[in-house]
Amino acid sequence: MPQGIQRGAEFFFTWNVNKFVLFDSKLWHLPIMERRVKDYDLGLDLDNPEDVSRPEVEKRVQKFLADFFADLQTIIDGKQPDWGMPPDEFFIRAFESHISWPVKLTAEFLWAKSAAEKQFDALLQEWMAGDQGWQSSAMIQTCGGC
Repeated sequence: MPQGIQRGAEFFFTWNVNKFVLFDSKLWHLPIMERRVKDYDLGLDLDNPEDVSRPEVEKRVQKFLADFFADLQTIIDGKQPDWGMPPDEFFIRAFESHISWPVKLTAEFLWAKSAAEKQFDALLQEWMAGDQGWQSSAMIQTCGGC
């Protein structure tokens, strides 16, 4: 049980620098995913602990904290009565959180294999452009932004 709940805090959070999730302690009887008040994505996509000390990351975290505390104040003051996560957003967030790691690993694999094998890269580009209708960064570099 989080220390905040044990001490009677109205809200508690978890934060891995990339994502910050605020929970409502009063909803203790619900599953943890249903206690989520709001997810905040800092848009940093950090992978290494050393990345946190970069000046641009520190600046982004400081801005996030200022925005978060202003948002939290509106929730506490009752000025934001519908602060729960709508069901469709809840589903999308849960789905994205489950697939983000496999998608990232797949993209890294495809990027590395394309860089190492030109035939694979050509087939991948063809599939992306023809079957999927996507533009990859290699295609954009080749055609100047088509």
